[in-house]
Amino acid sequence: LVNKVYLFRGVSHDLLFQLVSEMKAEYFPPREDVILQNEAPTDFYILVTGIVDLVDHKNGIEQIVREANPGELVGEIGVLCYRPQLFTIRTKKLCQLLRLNRNSFLSIIQSNVGDGTVIMNNLLQYLKEQKDHVMQGVLRETENMLARGRLDLPLTLCFAATRGDDLLLHQLLRRGLDPNESDNNGWSALVCNRSRHLSFCFFSSR
Repeated sequence: LVNKVYLFRGVSHDLLFQLVSEMKAEYFPPREDVILQNEAPTDFYILVTGIVDLVDHKNGIEQIVREANPGELVGEIGVLCYRPQLFTIRTKKLCQLLRLNRNSFLSIIQSNVGDGTVIMNNLLQYLKEQKDHVMQGVLRETENMLARGRLDLPLTLCFAATRGDDLLLHQLLRRGLDPNESDNNGWSALVCNRSRHLSFCFFSSR
């Protein structure tokens, strides 16, 4: 189940085993609030069984944004971007969820830098695929935080080089990261940056 979640696609088996060992299975009755909108992001959840509503509160009025079904994540954007939770998560029926604490998650990721980069790429891709204005705003905010090195996920130099993000690249170099260090595919930041430049020149000339 965890392997199929969008956020963890492409991560190492070692990371998956570490994450699963930290997850706690919990059951919630119908119409129970699992997460409250605007609360501090302490946990995120994988829905195993049941259905939950993502509820938006505006001017004292509740609006159901969408449903989440088994295999989906809830609360992860608040945890990864360290911002107040976007929505209230409310069960529609008896639900089983796997809870992962933010501090435990970040502790595991800190020792798996390559996997941290994969997770961030997965999150950015997910946000880009969302068409509503709220998620587009989160995407812009997340990319700004990335450029300033304010996210807690460990990132590789190759991640910054591939994105062409010079500000993030300088931030990571100032932290002492080795520009010759390889990512999971054996590419270094210098190769990534050179490859991106050549591709840009090729398409520009066409």
